[in-house]
Amino acid sequence: MGETSSFERGLAVLRDLAVTGETTVAATAARVGLPVSTTYRYFRVLREQGYTEEDDGVYRAGPALAGLWGASSVQAHLIETGTAVLRRIVERVGETAVLIIRVGTQALCLRRVEPDKALKYTFGINELLPLYAGAGQRVLLASAPSAVVRQVLGGPLARYTDATPAREQLDAVLPAVRRNGWAVSAENSIPARSPWPCRSSTTARLSARSTWRVRPRAATPGSGSPPPTRRC
Repeated sequence: MGETSSFERGLAVLRDLAVTGETTVAATAARVGLPVSTTYRYFRVLREQGYTEEDDGVYRAGPALAGLWGASSVQAHLIETGTAVLRRIVERVGETAVLIIRVGTQALCLRRVEPDKALKYTFGINELLPLYAGAGQRVLLASAPSAVVRQVLGGPLARYTDATPAREQLDAVLPAVRRNGWAVSAENSIPARSPWPCRSSTTARLSARSTWRVRPRAATPGSGSPPPTRRC
């Protein structure tokens, strides 16, 4: 990194954490160009100050960092307690669970917990998501103010897969989602560039909690086996 001060190096580590949402000491060290031992010392300070949380060597943004993002006290509380809640959901259903919130006309993934198995489907922490494609996001859209719903439905609706709902379909299903408080989707929030179709479902009750299932496509003879993990 050249001749930089300790403060600048610390900011580089903090910036990397904020951008990635979750990372390891080794991964951040490689990206910012610092020794692993030095990077670990910065993470230790960040953890002590509440800017990061550590779970089995994986560091995630903590409530103090959420405060820098301008998060409300409710969002900070979700970040602080979300991992434990999601872990209980995963233990119960055996599938990936994510915690998402609405940010304007998009959804933001705050936390995720994955089951201990090869096939996984998940969003990246801090990843912005379309508010209309995907069961969890659609629950948030249904519970959003009418002005937000009009803005989303009145704008361009990208087609991520053949199953991504069109405007007419959303007009038809949003009242039921709002009334029932839950939604189910199948393969409509995975980008079209993905070669492995995924199926997702949620039983969120007007919250940002979702569980996800992956369905890998059978390998074509002679083409080799599909990868053991899938991140979308």
